[in-house]
Amino acid sequence: MNTYILNNIKLNYEFIYKKTKYIHFKFINNVLIISGPIRKNDCERIISENIDTILKLYKRTLNRVFRLEDNKTYNIVGDSYTVHFSNENKIVENQLYIKDYPSFIIFIANKLRDYCDYVTKLYYKSIFNDENYPSIIYKITKTYSGQYNKKKHQITYNIGLGLQEPILIDYVIVHELCHIKYMDHQDGFHKLLEENYPNASKASKQLKERWVNLC
Repeated sequence: MNTYILNNIKLNYEFIYKKTKYIHFKFINNVLIISGPIRKNDCERIISENIDTILKLYKRTLNRVFRLEDNKTYNIVGDSYTVHFSNENKIVENQLYIKDYPSFIIFIANKLRDYCDYVTKLYYKSIFNDENYPSIIYKITKTYSGQYNKKKHQITYNIGLGLQEPILIDYVIVHELCHIKYMDHQDGFHKLLEENYPNASKASKQLKERWVNLC
């Protein structure tokens, strides 16, 4: 872990060398990740030159942390539920009574599982015309909305997807299924993605704008 200090600004950062054209910034667990064609000795200069952009990114990252509130309505896999803190877990129509935050996460995960398990098979059969379906797991992560593991033939969906509209969940599903054929984001990948999910680039942008982290 490295630390950058300038006046009252203190940033923990790490760098990752990548053979890319541009330098990219993102925050994971309040740590600035710098990736691109850089060397360790370049990092502080790069941070200094881009400090305004980095601080704006940090502020947006903080705003994307999910906060559960009493008597507030949330959209969960396309359905609206008003949350009420209670001493028991129950659902009365669209009123969701929960004991604690983990109970809320379990509810989202179950709703997302019911949706994704079914829809993933529909898209898979449409794209590949066979029934060698990938296994599916669900977890909370800050680094991706979905991920395909070729070795295990397994897709991981971020439980945070449950807070998105079904049309954006579908985008992630198709995106990960396309990785079964193309692990990298090459031309063939994008062609297959657009064939099965038109306007994928628009959906990707919307997902980034609306995403919130559950932890």
